Amino acid sequence: MGCLVRSLGAFAVLIVLLVGLRRLTETPVAIAGPGSGERDFVVDGVRWRSRESPGDPAREPVVYVHGFLSSSATWKRVLSRASAGRTAIAVDLPGAGYSDRPRPYDFTVYGQAQHLLRYLEARGIPRAVI
Repeated sequence: MGCLVRSLGAFAVLIVLLVGLRRLTETPVAIAGPGSGERDFVVDGVRWRSRESPGDPAREPVVYVHGFLSSSATWKRVLSRASAGRTAIAVDLPGAGYSDRPRPYDFTVYGQAQHLLRYLEARGIPRAVI
């Protein structure tokens, strides 16, 4: 049993060292600019990418938020049709899709919700359907 525990411990240390080495040798890659129907918006120094579909400016926009390990591409095919004539905005949360991946950053559910509220505020969207 002791041999198995030591082996697992050594394996865990090896993984941590490999991840650390990867982080040290990692070089930033430039993210391509927004394509058709996409927009970049910088909030507190962090670039957010969104896919957008125009709609009635008098009505609250519909904001689509992707799930864990996903991106705004989730909403690509239904963005304009599912918004019932409203402006549709599908965001890439920081750390996902084509948005920035800042470090350090609060990537918890609570932190992402707070950052999303700040994003909407910076965009001048006081009310939205999420």
